[in-house]
Amino acid sequence: MKGEFNVPEVKELFNEIPQQLKKLFEMIRVDIQETVGRYLSGLISMT
Repeated sequence: MKGEFNVPEVKELFNEIPQQLKKLFEMIRVDIQETVGRYLSGLISMT
């Protein structure tokens, strides 16, 4: 299977990278906030 791309398609793909990274980091940030929140809630309920 051979993939063929033209210059505008490649340019568009490269232009999407920052937006995709931004979405990925936002998802990670939300996940970390939720995980830390559950952890801290668990600690508080133990005391």
